[in-house]
Order: sequence, then structure tokens, then C-alpha cells
Amino acid sequence: IIGRTSTDLGLLSKEERNKLATLTAESNGMISNALCKFKIRDGRLRDIMYSVEPIMLNGIQHRLSMGIDVTEQKQAETQIRESEERFRTIFDQSASGMCITGLDGKMLSVNTPLCEMLGYKKQELEGLHFNSITYPEDIEIGNVSVIKMLEGKSKKAAFEKRYLTKSGKIIWVRINTVLLRDQDNDPLYFVTQVEDVTMRVNADIRLKTSENKYKALVEQSLTGIYIFNKNGYLYANDRFCDIFGYSEEEVLSNLKPTDIIAVEDQEKALQHIEKRLIGEVPSVRYVAKGNHKTGQLLWVEIHGTHIELEGEDVITGTVLDITHRKLAEDEIVKHREHLEELVNERTKELEIKISEIERMNKLFVGREIRMKELKGLIKDLEQQLKMS
Repeated sequence: IIGRTSTDLGLLSKEERNKLATLTAESNGMISNALCKFKIRDGRLRDIMYSVEPIMLNGIQHRLSMGIDVTEQKQAETQIRESEERFRTIFDQSASGMCITGLDGKMLSVNTPLCEMLGYKKQELEGLHFNSITYPEDIEIGNVSVIKMLEGKSKKAAFEKRYLTKSGKIIWVRINTVLLRDQDNDPLYFVTQVEDVTMRVNADIRLKTSENKYKALVEQSLTGIYIFNKNGYLYANDRFCDIFGYSEEEVLSNLKPTDIIAVEDQEKALQHIEKRLIGEVPSVRYVAKGNHKTGQLLWVEIHGTHIELEGEDVITGTVLDITHRKLAEDEIVKHREHLEELVNERTKELEIKISEIERMNKLFVGREIRMKELKGLIKDLEQQLKMS
């Protein structure tokens, strides 16, 4: 380097030399922290913060030059700038509401979707404390999360709560927030994403209400309700357990579907089950003898339908205890048979009576005929006597 110029070494391009020459002329030979690109020995370009100051050495004017390599700093600044630009692009163009909130809880910057979600103008929201738009009963939800992050117990938080729009309408939102810190780990501000989940929450509430109604209906039903697969029972309501005398735990852990059926009807029940599980028939309804836990026989009417539950083939259906009805029907049959016997007996008696009457009628008719014949003969005799 000693004895050679920057041109000899190829440190500066023509454009960089002209720039430095212009700066030198404009500042009487002095340059202070001019950013230039120097080409180092291996051909790479480096960002150099370049300064020049005229000095006198032994009565001769020289130039004292100093360069500080700021390439990494410039790259870092570029990365930061690009990162900030990307963040700003995401912040401004996000479909979700976003805001930057100070440590005091006031919103420093908000994007358009958040304004539209809450019905405020940008200048109205910025400067508001986030609790001022929070439904009063939900304020503690956000406060707890903020305290945890500030205390270093968590870096981010996600939760749901209710917001109040400018018009007073209540909406449900999902909050995802992170606390940004500086190099010394001191907190700077919160970056928060806000998503309107009102439709989903309302749907969940309706679904839960519906499920509660269904559960109440099933659990309090006077009909036994069950679900089972090829391995055993998956569900049985209280009435099902009552009918057969088992606890829910016993049904779910020990019983097979055919265990509640009397031996003589088990083959029939097994065939119905297999046909439904393989999809041969969608549903069946039949009457069978049931087995109570005590060994007592009972009559049940079973209805079962094949469905797919969470990707598995199962059978769900109902069981009615028809023992009393069946016994009543049997009694009716016995009474009918008894009546038929009585009718048959009376019919036979009537037939005998009718035969007797018919016989008597015949005798009476014969007697009448003979009386007429006698009267005729007497009349003839009387006429003959007169003539003689």
C-alpha cells in the first residue's frame, strides 16, 4: 500500500473518486463521515465511513484519511428497515385487526380492519385504553395476561373476550398479543392481533345449548338409549341401565350386546347386529326376551340403526321394556281362548237343543196329520150312518 495511490490499488470506482473530489472541493479539503464503497483486495465491496482532514508535516501539507468499516452496521440497518417495512405492510394490509399498545395500555397505532371492526375512526381509537373498549365483565381477562407478560412469566398470550363497538354492540374477539423488549430485556410495547369470532362463539353457544337439551332429553328419557360397536357398549343412558339392572360402569366395561338377551333369542339378536354392522340393513326393530341382572326374564322391544361415529361403524338405538304389555297381551290371549271354549260349549249345547226341538216339531207335525186323518174318517162314518 505504501507509495501507491487508491487508484493504483483499485480501492475506489470512478464514481466514488469523483464524489470524494467534489466533497473535498466543497469543504476546503475536509470530509467528515462520508459513506463510500471501497473495493478490498478480494474484490468485495465494503461500506466505509470515510473522513479526510488536511495536516502539515515538516512544513508540507498532507491529508490524514480515516475509514471505519460499517458494512455490518449498514446490513443490519437494511435488515431492520426491511423488517419494519414488512411489519408495516402486514400491519396495514392484514385482514385481522391489529394494534400496537403502550405499556400504559393505550393504543399507539391501529390498522383499518380494527377500526372497521369496532366502528371507530383511526384517530378515535389511537390514544384509547384497551379496557375502554372491553366489556366490563371481561376486563380482568386482559389485565391478568398483561401482568404475566410484564413480569416475565410469559412472552405472549392468547385468549377470548368481549369488546364493545362504538355503537354499543357486543362482539367476541380472539386476542393474540406479544410483548416486545429491547436488547436489555426492558419491555417496549405490545403488538396485538384481534380477530372477530362472534359468529363462531355464537354458533358454539347454540351448539352447546342444543347439546345440553339433547343430553337432558337422552338422560331423562323413559326409553333406554344405547350405542355399541363390535367390542361392546360405548354409551348407555340411565333408563337402559335401570331396565337391565346394571350400573353404567358395568354396562360400559363388562357387557356385550347379546348379554342382555335371553339365551333362546341371542342367535336372532346376533344376526340383526351383524347385518347392521356390515351395512346389509340400515336398521331393525324386533321383540325379544331380555335378561335382567338378577336372572329375571323380561320382554323388550329393540330398535337399532347403523351409523358412523368418528369414523367407526356403530349401532345406536332404543330399548323399551314391554314386559307389562306382553303379559297383558298374554292374558288377553288366554281370555280369548277361554271365551272361544265357552262359545264352543254353548254352541254345542244349542245344537243339541235345536236337534231336540226339531225332533219334537216332527212329532207334533205327525200328530197333527194323524188327527186330521181321524177327523176325516169320523166325518165319513157319520155320513154313512145318515144314509143308512
